[in-house]
Amino acid sequence: MIETDEGAAEVFNYIEAHIRDRLKKTGDQTDES
Repeated sequence: MIETDEGAAEVFNYIEAHIRDRLKKTGDQTDES
């Protein structure tokens, strides 16, 4: 599905930033892991 490495890097960076933001928000709450 990935057409170019550059596109893949953009998607990866977007997902990584999204996950990091989610973790940052959940980190403010109690740790459930």
